[in-house]
Amino acid sequence: MCINAVKLATVSFMLALLGQNDAWMLCKNQGKTRERMRMSLYFATTKPDVHVHPVKPQSNQDIMDLADMRYSEWIQGEETGEKTPSLGAFRMATAEIVQERAQEGAMTFLARVESNTKSQPKAQAAAVVGSAELSPIELKGLLPVSHLATTRKWLYVTDVVTSATHRRLGVGTKLMDAVERAAALQFNATRIYLHVRSENSGAMEFYFKRGYQKTSMCYSKEVDEDKLAEAAGAREQILLQKELVAGDYDDEQMQKRNNIKKRSARGGNKGFAKKND
Repeated sequence: MCINAVKLATVSFMLALLGQNDAWMLCKNQGKTRERMRMSLYFATTKPDVHVHPVKPQSNQDIMDLADMRYSEWIQGEETGEKTPSLGAFRMATAEIVQERAQEGAMTFLARVESNTKSQPKAQAAAVVGSAELSPIELKGLLPVSHLATTRKWLYVTDVVTSATHRRLGVGTKLMDAVERAAALQFNATRIYLHVRSENSGAMEFYFKRGYQKTSMCYSKEVDEDKLAEAAGAREQILLQKELVAGDYDDEQMQKRNNIKKRSARGGNKGFAKKND
């Protein structure tokens, strides 16, 4: 959906790690149609259960799973015969970047498939199908003085990725639920920003339904959009923002709202039944 800062950082790291030729090939492949894995019959017929959790920077398994998923979605291109960077090198770059950004306050999330059946292989059930990062890094030096004098905190969401085999299955929703919840409850953030490519109408609709607005349409423009786009590696993309209220993500309040919706739905169905008796 929005792939910016971390991808650029990984490319820069691999420039030094792999040498000019391999890094050039990596950049060249970014705009190509990525190789798509075939969805298994299980996932084609059954909506999977998805669990989202923060990446532990010191966890080799988390880093490896994150790198493998990003490599599949970012790096692998069509069968053109061209050389691409190795998965091993990409894993090294990912580990370096995740740890560096974590030290600066960023938090990366993984979406994993949970098993619905005993017959499903454990490795398949634990597969990573999406990732996203919540970061204060891109906004450093861009916040207005009036903002710094308050307790308000703003964050930036970057590198929201869903596996090609698991799109339109609710993975993006689960990821953004976790990201927004962490931003509001763990970081006490009151606003988050993210970029979306203008041609990605599906992603734009997804975020609008979640309450995001175009920053350019907001009355109060408190962040320099051009500077943020440059810092995030998202030039010519559309900046969106959403105001967060911690109470919206409280477990008790969320449960109450869900119960009200369920009761309303049941009441509506009863009324409809009586009307048609």
